[in-house]
Amino acid sequence: MAVLARVAGVNATETYSSPVKQALANAFMDSLPRDALLVYPDSDEFFAYPCDVEAVVARDGAVHGHMVERIAANWEFRDVVAPGAGAPALPAQFPLQCRVTGRHLQANHFKQMLTPMVDRDGLRVRYRSSHNLYCVNLRSKDRRAKHCAPAGNRSYPFAHYRFTRRAYDLARRKRDVYGKILAGGETAETRVAARQDAEFLRAEKSLLNQTWAYVARGGAPVTAKTLEAWNARRAGDDKRLRVANNKNPTVAGLAARGAALRDSFAGLDGDGDGVLARSEFFKAAAAHVDLRLQALRAQRAAKARFQFDMYARLGKEAEKTARGVFVKEPKRHLYACDDGRGDAAPEPGCWDGCDEGEDVVALYVVVSADDHLALLPHFLAHWIGELGVRAANVLVDVNSNAPTTATRRGALDPIHAVLRAAGVPAANVFNWTTTNFTSAEKRRRFDRVLKVPAFLEARLAATPGRGGWIALADVDEFPILPSPLGGGAPSRTLAAHLTKLAAGGFTVLAGYTVDRSRKGGSLEAPRAAPSIWKQFPVRSAITARCAECRANKAVAYRRFGSPQTAWNSDKGGHHAEHFTLPSARCEAVERWAEVAHFKWWGDLDSYLAKRVTDAGRVAKATQEMLDVLGAAESRTARAARLDVKPYALGQERRPVEVMRAEFAETPDKIPTCLGAPTTQSLKAHLKATARASGVVPFHPPRAARPKPADGDTDAWWLALTRAVARYCRCRGYERKISNVPAACVRGLSPPTKPPRLSVAVLSYLPSEVSRLRATACHYASLGAVVGKVLVQWNGPAPAPVIDCAHVPPDKGDPKFSVDVEVVAFERNTLLNRYASPEKLSQFPAVLLQDDDVRYSRKALRAFSAVHVLFPDAVLGLQGRIALYSDVAPGFYANPDRKGGNLVEYQYNMLTGKTSVVSPDTVAAFATAVPAASRRFIDDGHRPTCEDMTLHWLHATRHPRTPPIWLELPTKDALDLDTVAVNGSQSGEMHLDVKNWTELRGACVDRLADEFGTYPLTRSVCRLELRPARTGRRSASPGV
Repeated sequence: MAVLARVAGVNATETYSSPVKQALANAFMDSLPRDALLVYPDSDEFFAYPCDVEAVVARDGAVHGHMVERIAANWEFRDVVAPGAGAPALPAQFPLQCRVTGRHLQANHFKQMLTPMVDRDGLRVRYRSSHNLYCVNLRSKDRRAKHCAPAGNRSYPFAHYRFTRRAYDLARRKRDVYGKILAGGETAETRVAARQDAEFLRAEKSLLNQTWAYVARGGAPVTAKTLEAWNARRAGDDKRLRVANNKNPTVAGLAARGAALRDSFAGLDGDGDGVLARSEFFKAAAAHVDLRLQALRAQRAAKARFQFDMYARLGKEAEKTARGVFVKEPKRHLYACDDGRGDAAPEPGCWDGCDEGEDVVALYVVVSADDHLALLPHFLAHWIGELGVRAANVLVDVNSNAPTTATRRGALDPIHAVLRAAGVPAANVFNWTTTNFTSAEKRRRFDRVLKVPAFLEARLAATPGRGGWIALADVDEFPILPSPLGGGAPSRTLAAHLTKLAAGGFTVLAGYTVDRSRKGGSLEAPRAAPSIWKQFPVRSAITARCAECRANKAVAYRRFGSPQTAWNSDKGGHHAEHFTLPSARCEAVERWAEVAHFKWWGDLDSYLAKRVTDAGRVAKATQEMLDVLGAAESRTARAARLDVKPYALGQERRPVEVMRAEFAETPDKIPTCLGAPTTQSLKAHLKATARASGVVPFHPPRAARPKPADGDTDAWWLALTRAVARYCRCRGYERKISNVPAACVRGLSPPTKPPRLSVAVLSYLPSEVSRLRATACHYASLGAVVGKVLVQWNGPAPAPVIDCAHVPPDKGDPKFSVDVEVVAFERNTLLNRYASPEKLSQFPAVLLQDDDVRYSRKALRAFSAVHVLFPDAVLGLQGRIALYSDVAPGFYANPDRKGGNLVEYQYNMLTGKTSVVSPDTVAAFATAVPAASRRFIDDGHRPTCEDMTLHWLHATRHPRTPPIWLELPTKDALDLDTVAVNGSQSGEMHLDVKNWTELRGACVDRLADEFGTYPLTRSVCRLELRPARTGRRSASPGV
């Protein structure tokens, strides 16, 4: 099914009318290809499509819908609040679902929500009105309107927002327009109607002239069917009726058609001479045209009368008061709102339930009726409107400790009204008035009064197979969903985000508190508008830096499904540290949700004073907050104001930095849901980036994360993804000495299907030809990751013949065939490694290797995937450190064996046994390397320092870019010099040459002089794919 997505621009018209609107729509449709689909709603229509929309189009030819009017809970024609942070979603602003157009007004409430450009007969579809279609044959001269081929009549509900304040004003204007039409006045509609009449007459005249030509040729007998067809047309019947012998409107059938039409006009032979004269034909035809024109005008007048009556009726059923415009109460029952006899109109997009696996979320919240009335509408708008929690799944405990029944009722009733307006069922609201608020009592009521887990379990019974989450919130807590795994925009709903968490094995959505306050520190209560985010824009860490407070939060936990956990605390504080069961698992702190905390407003002294312990004492944390508030108030004589400067965060959005004080002060309180390895890593990070350490704190870029939807993800790719994330985090701390790679900044993941690469194997030993042949054919069998194998044979020994034709294509697919080629050189020099760049330019990466190593599919896949992320770096497996100084000899060492505190773990180059570079780097070696450096290699010095020269070249072309040291499992990087092959072992140069390290150090000084610079950039970051190791790094054989 082809669907065309297109922005056609904006068409402006001097006057608006339905005919003008349809003309513009039809002109746009005529510009679309025949296999396109069109969505054509009015601005107050929000279409929602069934899950199997493609199957519906295939079955019915289109997707049909019917209107369900959305009305405000108080029946007001209210203004629409623009979407934004804190603003309720449109369905929450107009929660009532009514059947006004179709049932009450008896008007056409059907529309086509997805329209094909052609019907089943291949005729072009056009709009007669917003609700009606007709078809034309654009490939024929006869372009009269025809009924479209029959299609399915199943209809799906969609939301119609006609009961807004602007819609009310528009309805009044439309009523006046149609009244003027009925009175005979001139309007845009009547002017369009006059043009339509003139066009109709011109078309009919042209048609009659053509018809007379057919009639004059005819000669077939009159039949009852042809007379019946003509009589129906004379009566103004607009149905698509075909006269006899007109089944095939081709040139060959014109004579037969003319005969049938002539016979149909036989009754018009006025003089009875058996011949229908031209004057007789046109006299009768003129009367017929007049009848059709009168019928058309009568139909138009009837439509105008109906529209006038409809809009006048809506106006009479509304009343305008000082508070606004409302539907009159005696008329509301006629609107058939939520009577259970019609479909519920889903929110725009796809119907609920399209994602069968989405978990169910129940929200539990305690509201202080004495203190939180001003904040509650914003809370509900955020959780229901923004996070998408169903109002029917919200459980509310309304607490009031007012001294008398009357004052208590005065506090409770407004809370209940706000909840009712938001769609929260009355059965979900409980009054907490008999006991004081304590944390333990809150926890008891959660289980025994509201019975939240049992409520959620009953909900899940209707949706078997789904998991169930319980969201925990105070009324001043507004969580912001973090970005999903792999980066990108956050999930659209809380349920969608939690479903992804569960798929990753997590059972707790943890969060961190960020306090919000007004500019200037005012403690003014929240107003209805603007959004709560604009009223309280200042972010601070008062709670996080409060010694006795806890800023870690459990936003939600998975109570049902697999995996699941439980809230195993006897206190009501929903902190992540309270979830201590082994089944409680949460993501790393970097992935926690920010929980905006709108506490700092109103009479905080009295409110906080109520927060007592079970023993009746004010909690230490509460007292500390009262001290903060008191100190702030004492500095301002006029009014209570909050000074958050000592706690300000600004644009800081790093969870670890926000939570640093809490984690550093009480490391034993770090939530156990993180798991031991993550906790140890967090403690190490806090220690390494402490202010006293001298290391500049750094926010690691968004880590590359797996994409669960990608069917090609496997364990190796997930391990590589995590290794890249760790490497990026490490590189971030080195930003003062090197550039942070673009892939790290953007949080990119390695591709699951990296491009194929070229492999260049340099060899010269006749005794190891069998090993060389095995290596080449091994790579030829891995065509999904290798595209070219180039064997570079260093003479003077004759080049071997390497034929891998017996190796079947990888995965049995011919497209994965590998070209194996041998290039022979007369002299044995390492310059030959770079002598054939044109043979290595087909693929984006080149693996340059010696003949004594062999890599697995996983290793090659890692080489290519990492090169895609870091194309400006040289990749290899054995890091070395080469240091240059003006006052000391060059220094060369294996950082895992030597160097001590001077170069502990640092490296700035890789040995030449394996290098992954781009083809342009291979080509540049012959032109950009100084001639002296090439001569040194060509002369066969031992060591040649060819690998060091490669890094000098690359670092000169890519400054501040260190190489990347990959650490692969031994089984994926086979060192053939340690394996007996044909009963022999080949030697290694560094084992045969004395003073090898000193000679390599001399190469450092020589290359610095020849290149005129020391460009190497050091790093301690490694991309580790080996299994986790404990203790100090073991020494590895060095070169």
